Amino acid sequence: MGQYVMPTWYHSPFPEEYCKTHRLYFCEYCLSFFIHQIELLHHERSCTLRHPPGDEIYRSKEINVEIAMFEVDGQKERVYCENLCYIAKLFLDHKTLHEDTSIFLFYILCELTPRGYV
Repeated sequence: MGQYVMPTWYHSPFPEEYCKTHRLYFCEYCLSFFIHQIELLHHERSCTLRHPPGDEIYRSKEINVEIAMFEVDGQKERVYCENLCYIAKLFLDHKTLHEDTSIFLFYILCELTPRGYV
């Protein structure tokens, strides 16, 4: 994600065409995922998000870092929330992946950087 390569712990049920690769590339803003890095680079040129697609509900500026919390409605931002669930499942063994995210609110903690919220 972004500049980081993260080994994952568990299987996540990505669509079949994404399961045949050993590495996926994620947009750190909209959470879209790609098989090839060049696809991500093309996407990043047109992606307009610089923070999660929800309401900022908290912000704090500490000595070395500024953080913000966003509330994202699964009904309004279905694709973003589904992609978030795919990512979460890679690290949570007992996470159930719901096809219907519309009944959930998601809370995303971000760091404010010169490039946006990551």
